[in-house]
Amino acid sequence: MKAKFILFLASSLSWATSWAQVEVDHAFSHAQTQTARLLQEIDAAKTTDRPDLLLPHSLTPTGLVKLISSKEWTSGFFPGTLWFLYEHTKDTYWLTQAQAYTAKLNTEQFDTSTHDVGFKIYGSFGTGYRLAPTAAYRQAIIQAAQSLVTRFNAKTGCIRSWDHSTNLYSYPVIIDNMMNLELLFAATRLTGDFSYYNIAVSHANTTLKNHFRTDYSSWHVVDYDATTGAVIKKVTAQGYSNASAWARGQAWGLYGYTMCYRETKNPVYLQHAENIASFLFNHPNLPADGVPYWDYNAPLIPNEPRDASAAAIMASALYELSTYSTQASNYRTMADKIMTSLATQYISPVGENRGFILLHSTGNKPRNAEVDVPLNYADYYYLEALIRRKQTNLAPVLNTIENKTLTLGQTLNFTASATDVNANQTKTYSLVKAPAGASIHNTTGTFSWKPTQAGTFTFSVQVTDNGSPVLTGQKPVTVTVNPTPTYTLQVAITGSGSVTKNPNQTNYTDGTTVKLTATPAAGYRFSSWSGAATGTTNPLSVSMTANKSITANFTPAGPQVVSFTLINASTDQPIRNLVPNDVINLATVKNLNIRANTNPATTGRVVFNLSGTQTRNITESTAPYALFGDTNSNYTGWTPATGSYSLKATAYSSASGGTAGPPLTLNFRVENRATTAPVSLVVYPTPTFSGYIQVKSEIAWHGKITYKLLSEMGTTIATGELRIAEPTSLLEFNFAPQMLTGGIYYLHLNTKEQQEVLKLLRQ
Repeated sequence: MKAKFILFLASSLSWATSWAQVEVDHAFSHAQTQTARLLQEIDAAKTTDRPDLLLPHSLTPTGLVKLISSKEWTSGFFPGTLWFLYEHTKDTYWLTQAQAYTAKLNTEQFDTSTHDVGFKIYGSFGTGYRLAPTAAYRQAIIQAAQSLVTRFNAKTGCIRSWDHSTNLYSYPVIIDNMMNLELLFAATRLTGDFSYYNIAVSHANTTLKNHFRTDYSSWHVVDYDATTGAVIKKVTAQGYSNASAWARGQAWGLYGYTMCYRETKNPVYLQHAENIASFLFNHPNLPADGVPYWDYNAPLIPNEPRDASAAAIMASALYELSTYSTQASNYRTMADKIMTSLATQYISPVGENRGFILLHSTGNKPRNAEVDVPLNYADYYYLEALIRRKQTNLAPVLNTIENKTLTLGQTLNFTASATDVNANQTKTYSLVKAPAGASIHNTTGTFSWKPTQAGTFTFSVQVTDNGSPVLTGQKPVTVTVNPTPTYTLQVAITGSGSVTKNPNQTNYTDGTTVKLTATPAAGYRFSSWSGAATGTTNPLSVSMTANKSITANFTPAGPQVVSFTLINASTDQPIRNLVPNDVINLATVKNLNIRANTNPATTGRVVFNLSGTQTRNITESTAPYALFGDTNSNYTGWTPATGSYSLKATAYSSASGGTAGPPLTLNFRVENRATTAPVSLVVYPTPTFSGYIQVKSEIAWHGKITYKLLSEMGTTIATGELRIAEPTSLLEFNFAPQMLTGGIYYLHLNTKEQQEVLKLLRQ
């Protein structure tokens, strides 16, 4: 057979020269003239009793334009023809017409009653999206694919064709259905959902297995058992006989498997398309002009009708096949031969045939329907072949994308780029089998992804052109996402004290900030950090970028006054620790004293210096150290004059002098203003075993409340603010991180109306 093939092509080389004389621009000029006439004829053929008949299909027996509704399987071809005219001319007139006629098919995307939703939508909306993309066109393609896959049966492995003729067929699948798979491949390209792709491949594989004879001709219909998937029968409904090769069916197969190879790169499909081409080229009944009879085995050849539609489909398929096959020149030569014949011998005279472009097509000869007439799909594939003839579309090529490595928590960014020898085409970027959350900008190629888990992820970056046919290029990318490093933080102590970690964990992820708070024990002070941190900042923020070991250093405090406590001299009980700029209200208590709080182990005496409205300078050599003295902890009372005061106290290491510690100075004010009856506050639990406490008041709290927690030595270990929107008599505090050791603590509560000091006991 190969020898025959070579001889046949050699005998037809003269056709290439003839085709060179048929200029593509001239052919499109003729097509524009005819289609403009057809648009006028459409308006004239419309009737009020059938407003749904809107699209031209063929001619009636009386020579008028035969209009069809959008429901018919050929309804998408005329809008597609208008899109091809716009693609070639860039004339906005044809764009407007294409958009208008495409819109007439909008409801067809939802049609689940026929496999022909692919023919209807991809030729119209699909071509429109390629040339003038809109979100609505994109959605129509996706919706139509969703409609089509409802007809897929996993048992048969293919998509059902007809729902009619149930008396003849159980689950019919026709060779034409190969053409509808392009819609499914497009849906996967647009969405990244490979379920469409997988159904298309299943259908193509099943059809390849069951539709073709050993000589690579095909039956028209294979009927399946929908329950078992078994083949019931094989027939050729629109051909001469069940054993014959119906011309348009062979063209559908050639086009379909060429397209499937384009979309999958499966060499089996390429080989099958080449085998079909070999069968056609070497068939003894193929006419010299390359335009087949309606059936290659029709009994009255050469006195049988031709089928220009089958020829146009073949030519368009062969131009594409030539870009994939090692037999490229042979296929292109044959396509040129067919197109020369169509453009010279099968072309409508200008202004005739109501505006259709090609003559001599055959729709359904066995039914004597549409024999030797124009057909809209013949015009569609003729113009598509002209587009492919003028400029061979080659796939865009992605530039190299290196594999990537990053750490969990980081964001991966890169920009893909591509080259295309078809310089005027638009390139669109997308991702194939992308990990969750990954995205790429469709026009700039900018990729972004922040992984949520570690691992190795392989996907592809895809670039798609808008040529005819639509072609893609891909590059695989492997991204390695390493786990976020975790580090340990070890804290040691010298001297006596404690350190809290917030958050308090065993391991920390890279970049975590940990707050260390050093609290000295009684008689000690925090002096410094050492190890992985230095200085005296307390609390200390530590950024975990490695394993770290930090030591908190505490040293004996030495003589030092750390705070002042206001004492009720009548009861010898502390009222509260004084704070800077404190206010003492004589209306609440008149018999007062002020005690200096020190480290008793290192303090021998305290020198007081009081200035302001009243002055007093005194040295106390026995604890407790009180501004107005005491007798065996029986505090001497003092009723100060109202006004402003400044109190300084300096601790010394011995009763006779020794080393002086740093002085503590505190400013306060004394007032005498009447207050409401004292508020009764109850703290529970007392003692607390965890640091969690509740404060209950006779009068509801509301508004702003500031609080401060002090150690027994007067060190502030927690501060905060509460804003009470709705009045409440109960406040809750969790001081577990601060009340780490047992002992006495003081809680200061301040509102606009009152100041309270509560004594807390931690067990």
